[in-house]
This record gives sequence, structure tokens and C-alpha cells, in this order.
Amino acid sequence: MCNLFQGGVYIFQLVDWYVGAVASYVIAILECLAVGWCYGAERFSADVEMMTGKRLPVIYKVSCFIITPVVMSAALVLTLASYTPPRYGGYEYPQTAIVFGWIIALGSVVPVPVNMAIQILNMEGSLSQRLKASTSPSTSWLKSRRRHGVDDKHESTSVTDNFLFIIGR
Repeated sequence: MCNLFQGGVYIFQLVDWYVGAVASYVIAILECLAVGWCYGAERFSADVEMMTGKRLPVIYKVSCFIITPVVMSAALVLTLASYTPPRYGGYEYPQTAIVFGWIIALGSVVPVPVNMAIQILNMEGSLSQRLKASTSPSTSWLKSRRRHGVDDKHESTSVTDNFLFIIGR
């Protein structure tokens, strides 16, 4: 087999080093926090029940909205604390490759908060109204929920109420 480019394994290693070690943790943490704590575990559970006909088990809610973000945050902190520049065999990457690696890692993470900020800035109302609206279902989703018999009675669930729902109380 003929290799056209000899640097493929080095690029693969660089992407794996940064995306696997940084971006995947950040994306997983943001997803668990956004769904469980911004959108709300109770609202998410009602949506899953509407779509599947089954309630989310307590173990799922606890693991997805509490354990996973904590473990992933700890893993991210430990990964960053023990960071060493990438190496492949005896080859040490130059500084420009390391910068390129960080750009690749941040390229998949930065659009999430940037898009969130743009959406919130483009909304009408006070900042608190915009934040509340950004974590609420769209009107088309609310119509779909009503059509399936799910009302949105938990519009403003407190962190305490959300936590109690997650642990099954």
C-alpha cells in the first residue's frame, strides 16, 4: 500500500490529543447542564415521556444531570492539570502545531456559547426575560406538547425543585 502523505498519523494524533482530551469533555458537560439545569430535568422528563410513553428512571436523571457533569468536570480539570504537549513516538510537535491543536479543540466548543450569546442578544426584553426565554421551549414545541397532552406547568422551576425532581422526591 502506498502512502500519499506521510504526515497523516501526526495530524490524527494532534486532533485526537486535543479534541479527545478537551473538546469532548466540555461539550458533554455543557450538554448535561443545558438539558438538566437550564431546560429543566422535569420538562425534559415530560418530553421523553411524551415521545416514548415511558418516564425517565431516577437513576438516569441522577447519572445524567448530576454524576456525569461532576465526573466530566473532574476529568477535564485533571486532564488540563496534567497537560503535556503532544508527542508521537520520539517526535515532539512544534509550537505552531500545538497552537493549531488548541484551535481545533476550541473550534468545536466556542460556537456553543457564542451562538447562545447571539441568540440572547437578539431577543426582546430585559436580560432576565431573555435568559428565561432562551431556556424555555419554542412556541412550536409547546404546541406539540399540548397536542400530546403535556402541559408546561413547570415554567420556572427553581434549582432546588429541579434537584428534588432529579433525585425522585
